[in-house]
Amino acid sequence: MQRRTHAILTTAHRFGLRSGETLGLKTRDFRQSDDPATLTVHRRHDDPEDPRADQPVAKTLPRVLEFEDDHRGILALWIMEHRSDRERFSHARRHPFLFVNRTGRPLGNRGYEKIYAALRGRHPSLGPLVNHGKRQPIYAAVRSMVKFQG
Repeated sequence: MQRRTHAILTTAHRFGLRSGETLGLKTRDFRQSDDPATLTVHRRHDDPEDPRADQPVAKTLPRVLEFEDDHRGILALWIMEHRSDRERFSHARRHPFLFVNRTGRPLGNRGYEKIYAALRGRHPSLGPLVNHGKRQPIYAAVRSMVKFQG
C-alpha cells in the first residue's frame, strides 16, 4: 500500500489534480512509451466501466500532462509490479482504474480521504492539507511516510 500511496500523492500533487481527476484515472491513460511520458485526464461522467456507486469525476476539460522520468518510474512500478499482483489485489484485473483499494477494487472517495487524514496525522506541520492546495511541503512528508527498500 505504500507504493500505491506514494504514486497517488505524487501524481495528485505534481499535477495539482483534484480527487475526482485522480480517482478517475485509468491505466490506459498512462502512456509510458511516449517521450516524454504522458497522463491524460478525462471527464467520465456515468462511466459504464466504473462500479463505484458514487463515481468520482473530473470537473475540468480533458488534458494531457507530460512528466519526467522519475514520475514515469513511480507509476510504472505501481502498475507493473504492485497493482498487477493478483494475490495482493485480486479484483484489480476486473476494471481499468489506476488506483485501487486493499482488495483491488477502484479506490473510492472515502479511501482517498483516509490517505490524506493519515498524512495529516503523521505530519501535523502540514496543517490543513487538502488534495490540491499545497504542493511543495507534501514531498518531504510523502518520502518520510513511505519507506522504500532501494
